Amino acid sequence: MAEISEVPNWTMTYRGVRVGGLPYMVQEVSGLLDLPEVRSNDVELIQVDGLWAGDDYLGSRSVSISIRCVGTSEEDLSNKVSILRRAFSSSRSEEPLYFAIPGIADGAPSKIMGRVRKFEPVTDLTYGRFNFAVDIQVDCTDPYIYPLAGFGVRRHIYRGKDYHEGGAYCPLHFTGKGLWIPNDGGSKGTESALCHNGSQTNAAVTCIIDGPLLGPVFKNKTTGAFVSVPGLSLSEGQLLYIEPNANKTDWVITLRQDEASSVVPKSQWGAGSTFFQLPPGLTELTIESVNEQVVEYETHAVVSWVPGPYV
Repeated sequence: MAEISEVPNWTMTYRGVRVGGLPYMVQEVSGLLDLPEVRSNDVELIQVDGLWAGDDYLGSRSVSISIRCVGTSEEDLSNKVSILRRAFSSSRSEEPLYFAIPGIADGAPSKIMGRVRKFEPVTDLTYGRFNFAVDIQVDCTDPYIYPLAGFGVRRHIYRGKDYHEGGAYCPLHFTGKGLWIPNDGGSKGTESALCHNGSQTNAAVTCIIDGPLLGPVFKNKTTGAFVSVPGLSLSEGQLLYIEPNANKTDWVITLRQDEASSVVPKSQWGAGSTFFQLPPGLTELTIESVNEQVVEYETHAVVSWVPGPYV
């Protein structure tokens, strides 16, 4: 089965039916942000206080979804209820439930594999007024949440003066483009992205730098690892793509402008350049310049990654 092509924030999709927003408004979701059931293997000790500590393993995951739907007529209500009922019916095999909810799986569009075990509508006075409410339960034998390839998590980096805000001094400021820490002269114009990989495995990261920038450096400030192209003068309108190769063992650096692109050979990389990934936990990424003077223009970069499984 092909993966879904679009997963808007605050929505869930099962068997092609999207809930979240009109006409199917999600009232409550439980079981996604929760820790899955834990199977304890502790053993009771005889005539001794306490237990013998065994290994813990994850069990299943159960997700409950409360949905409300408002119809405009008897016919409209019947159609909407029928569509929802057909989608959330029982099956012999587990099927993907897609979702994108900020705070769950770092906000990345993701999926779980499960089967519908409960479809419990309320048929009462409000139902007679075309106001339909239903509780749905999806049980998953696999407790893991899997982010979707091709979507991933995005964070922004800024360097230099922000022309939209005039560079006004402020320790933290949110703009339409993300988090901006204005250059006060002491930070050398670098403004980092705090990237949290909440999954259990390392994640390969991609960085796209939007010029201008002299001698671009993409740096992991947490570990000190970096990759640079010191001889490159990135002009306005040019994009520098720093991406992992197919085996996720080294970088592929490409300079692009309009429809033209060219690979930056490894011989032009700076001494000490090394490949790095995002480990589980918090990593601070930044862009720098081989010329560490404070700049009066803004440089922007986007870092993105597809995390591994979450629990």
